[in-house]
Amino acid sequence: MQSTKQNFSESLMYQLHESVFLIEKRLEKKLSLISPLSFSQFVILMGVSCKGSNIGGQSSLAEFLHMTEATVSRHISRLSKDDFLIKISNPANKKEKNLVLTDEGQRNFNKAQKALKHELSIIFSPLTESEQKKIMSSIALLTASLVKEE
Repeated sequence: MQSTKQNFSESLMYQLHESVFLIEKRLEKKLSLISPLSFSQFVILMGVSCKGSNIGGQSSLAEFLHMTEATVSRHISRLSKDDFLIKISNPANKKEKNLVLTDEGQRNFNKAQKALKHELSIIFSPLTESEQKKIMSSIALLTASLVKEE
C-alpha cells in the first residue's frame, strides 16, 4: 500500500497539481498583503486587460480563461461592485455587455501584476534561465496541444 502512495506522489500528474496549487496559494497570499484583489479576481482583470473590448462578455471571458461562467459571473459582480470593472453595452450586440477596467481597476491590476511578477521571479529563482525557458516552451507546447483537442 505504501508504494502506491509513494508512486502517486512521484507521478507527473500529482507533481503538476502540487506545483500549481502551491504557486497559486503563494500568489494569493502575496496579493492579500498588497491588494484587495483575490488571485481569481486578478485573473479576471488580466483576461479583460488582455482581450480589451474584444472580450465579448462574460461567457467569452469564461471560455478564454478556462473558468466556469458561474465563477466569472460571481467575480465580475464583485469587481463591478468594488468599481474595478464596468459593463458597457456592445453596439454590435445589444444583449451583450463589454467589460472595461475602471481607472481604479487598472491601478489595482497594475500594482498586483507588478507584485506577482516579482513573486514569480522569486519562485523560479532556483532554476537557471535556460531551465525557465525550457519550462515555458514545454508548457506552451502542452497548452497548444490541449487547446487543439478542445
